[in-house]
Amino acid sequence: MREIKLALKKFNKEVYGNLQDQVKEAADALQSANIKAFSTPTAEHFESVIHAKDRYDQISKAYESFCWQKSRVSWLTIGDKCSNFFYQAVKIRNSKRAIRKLVKESGEEVYQTDLIVEEVIGFYKKLLGETNLEINPSEEEVQQLVQHKIPQAECADLIKTITVEEIRNVIFGMSSQKAPGPDGFSAGFFKKTWGIIGDDVSKGILFFFNSGNLPSGINSTAVSLLPKVPNADSLKNFRPISCINFLTR
Repeated sequence: MREIKLALKKFNKEVYGNLQDQVKEAADALQSANIKAFSTPTAEHFESVIHAKDRYDQISKAYESFCWQKSRVSWLTIGDKCSNFFYQAVKIRNSKRAIRKLVKESGEEVYQTDLIVEEVIGFYKKLLGETNLEINPSEEEVQQLVQHKIPQAECADLIKTITVEEIRNVIFGMSSQKAPGPDGFSAGFFKKTWGIIGDDVSKGILFFFNSGNLPSGINSTAVSLLPKVPNADSLKNFRPISCINFLTR
């Protein structure tokens, strides 16, 4: 997956680059081709219009897909060409989430990015603690904490062997437009490439359930702060959420 990610990054940079600029360039090229075809209606000029239209449709579709995923809007019907709407949704979403100012507990206002980062890290270190406590409870102590126990039949159902078909059904039941995790892969990627990577993905998930071991790289997590109220400027008014890799979902 790491090698695929690097290859996709290279492909995106070399083939697509800045999609918004490429859409404008393709639109200008199509307009220019149309003007030439109408002023001098030759077979060559009409062929140029066809190629320019194909290029514009291709890059517009890629840009629309990019903005759709970034905007997190999934309720529009298939076929709606609303790239501008999606782009504006992305801008509004990012604007609402941006932290441009923080008010410290002392009342001091912080605007510089590096100082905001320092304040956020310090706040959560104080809240969560900096050191890991070594706690080794016995099985009996853990059982004493469990007040409500499920019936034996349900317990057996929870620990039964996971099947490849179950894994596939869960993945294909996820929305293709959900945001990807730190690894950059969405459910849509896994669905479209299942014929190639399905066996490896299933083996990896089955390995976890059978061994109880989850490689640290797969369990990478990005923490994002979401405002609880409009114009939040205090860390108490932000809610941290974890953005996890797709396979750990």
